Amino acid sequence: MVSPVDPNFTSPEPNHDDDDDFPKPEHDKDVQYTRVERLMGYAPAKRSHKWFRGAAIVILVIAVVAGGFYAAKHVHFGSKNAAKPTPVKVNTPAQTAVKTKDYTSTNFNLSLSYPQSWGVLDSGNGKLTVTSPVLQLKNMSGRSVAARAVVTIQNRPTGLPEFKTGSAVAAIDSEKISYTHPTSTQRAQTYISFLSYATTKGSGLDAIFVTGDNGYQKGQAIPESDVLKTDPLITVSFTQCADTACSSGGTALSLAATAWSDTAVSAPVKTILTSLALQ
Repeated sequence: MVSPVDPNFTSPEPNHDDDDDFPKPEHDKDVQYTRVERLMGYAPAKRSHKWFRGAAIVILVIAVVAGGFYAAKHVHFGSKNAAKPTPVKVNTPAQTAVKTKDYTSTNFNLSLSYPQSWGVLDSGNGKLTVTSPVLQLKNMSGRSVAARAVVTIQNRPTGLPEFKTGSAVAAIDSEKISYTHPTSTQRAQTYISFLSYATTKGSGLDAIFVTGDNGYQKGQAIPESDVLKTDPLITVSFTQCADTACSSGGTALSLAATAWSDTAVSAPVKTILTSLALQ
C-alpha cells in the first residue's frame, strides 16, 4: 500500500556542500564536455567562430595590398630603367657588283657573260679565249707576280700535251657550280677540277678544267681520258708576264694551291663559267 502523504511534510533544502564532490573547472576550455553535460549546464555555450573568418579575410586583404605595393616599388615593368636586349649585329659581307658584257659565239654555238675589263678573242680557229687584265697572282712559292688568267673554250682534241708525262692530280677538292641560265640540252650543274700536272708533282695549281659529272678529292689522280670526256673542252690557265705591263708574251704559271681562295681570281672566273649557255 501507498503510505498517505503527510500534509505537513516539506522537502529538505538542497545541500550545496555536496557540490564540492564535483568541482567545476576554472577554465571550461580545458575540458571536453559530453552532449549530456552541455544540456545539464556544465559546459559553457559553444562560441561562434564567425569573427575568426572575418579576421582571416582582413589579414588576407592586407597581405595582398602590401605585396602589390612592394612590387610597384621594386619591379619596374616597362620603365626607362628596365634592361633592354642588346641588338645582334649581323656582319654581311660586302657584295661587289661586277659589270659584265654578254657575248654569243656562232663558232661554238654558245653564249656567256664576262667582266668588262676582260677581253674576248673568237677568231674561228677552233678556240675562243677570254683573257683577264694584268693580275697579281701568287706562284707556288707564295710570291705575287704579274700574270693573266685565260679561259679557253675549244673543240675536243685527241690529246693534251700536259699529260705526256703522266696523269695529273687534284691540287684541291673539286667544286660543283650551277649554271645561271642552262639550255634544255645542258646539265644544270658541273664540277670544276683543279689540276696539278705531273711536272709540278702536285705542289701547284696548273689549270682548271670543267669536268662535268666527275669530281675529285685533293691528291686524287685525274687521268687524261676523264678530262677529254667534255665537249667542248673548257679550261682556265695562267700566264706569267714577261714584264709588269704584260706588254709581251709570257710563260705558263703554276699558282699556289691556295690561290683559288683569292676572290680576285675565283670571282671573275666563276662569273664566266656559270654564265655559259651551251647548245
